[in-house]
This record gives sequence, C-alpha cells and structure tokens, in this order.
Amino acid sequence: MDLLIEIICGCIDSYFLILQGVLLVGGHILPTTMKPAFPKPVFLTKAQREQQALQRRSNQVAANHKQELLLRPSDPKPSDSDRRSYRERDRERERDRDNRDRERRNRDREREEEDKDRKRARLEKLAEQEREKELESIKEQYLGSKKPKKRVIKPSEKF
Repeated sequence: MDLLIEIICGCIDSYFLILQGVLLVGGHILPTTMKPAFPKPVFLTKAQREQQALQRRSNQVAANHKQELLLRPSDPKPSDSDRRSYRERDRERERDRDNRDRERRNRDREREEEDKDRKRARLEKLAEQEREKELESIKEQYLGSKKPKKRVIKPSEKF
C-alpha cells in the first residue's frame, strides 16, 4: 500500500484508486498497467511552440472556411451581363479618378499662376516705388530743394 494515488475525474462523485496495478472504479476492480498518475512535462522550444500555434491557426482557418462554404449557397458563375456591369463600374471609377486628378492638377496650376501674379505685382510695385524715389532725388538735385535751415538760438535766449 505504499503506492496509493487518488485522482478525481470530471464528475464530482466518481473517483479512481490505483493500488499496485489494480484500478478501482466505483467499487469494481479492473486490472491495469502501472502508469504514472501525471505524465512528465514536455518542454518545447520557441520554434516548436510557434509551429504548433501556426498549425492550430491554419486548422482553425480551414474549419472556418469549410463552415462558410457549407452555410453559403454555391454562387453560379457570373453571367455576361454581370461582367459588363463590372466593366462599366470599373470604367466609371477610372473616369471619376481621371476627373479628380485633372481637377487637382488644374487647381494646382491655378494656385501657381496666382502666386506668380502676386510676386510679379509685388515686384512691379517695388520697382515703381524705386522709380519715384529716383525721380524725386533727381528733381531735388536739379531744381534745388528748399531745406529748412536750422535756427540758431542765441545764447541770451537759451536761459
């Protein structure tokens, strides 16, 4: 009786007793080979765990795919009218995409032209101001300008 191992199964009321190679199940004696009550743990490498996870995932995906095929009725092959409608939709999408691209390019071009016009206007304005300054300085040189003379304050008026 040195080896007495008690294992509780899924049911709460039933349990097994293993005594010297004899299995007692609910009062009945069944012969058995001596097996350890708990198997030795198996340690897996990281690669093995990853491989098992991938295998489980592929099995799950396959099961889901089978279930979808069973639930979904088989679709008939697309008819010529369906193919035409697909082509027409594709053409419309392509036309819409081309129109959007064309509009975008036009907007970009207009923005660039507006920027160039603003720069040109700014440069013309600066050039006009410089011309006016030059003309003013020429007039002052040739016609003479009347600069107000500094008023000399007499020493008696200072205090």
